[in-house]
Amino acid sequence: MRKIVILCVLCFGFALAASAQSDKLAEKAGVLVEKLNKDIASVNQSLALTNNQKYQIKDIHIGRLKALRVAKKEGFNKEKNQEINKKYYQQIFGNVLTKEQKKVLRELKGKVTK
Repeated sequence: MRKIVILCVLCFGFALAASAQSDKLAEKAGVLVEKLNKDIASVNQSLALTNNQKYQIKDIHIGRLKALRVAKKEGFNKEKNQEINKKYYQQIFGNVLTKEQKKVLRELKGKVTK
């Protein structure tokens, strides 16, 4: 009986720890989505992200952050990280954002690099 109780407590602890990590990823992804939305809306409020776009982009960012975490555990490799980022940002730009939103982001990037 005692072993069963200890096993249940351990399982609960592991589940709680996994949930906390997942919450951190979701929170970080949410911050990234809001920054993207703020950047787009700063140029043209009518081009702000829809709720559906926010949800899709947040899911993509969570996947990206998980992939980066796995790559980090395997050993830091700058090229691998760039490859992962490129893959996920292509999903955002190719599948989620509208042409107008992409245009605004390109303009903003051009201003930052000048």
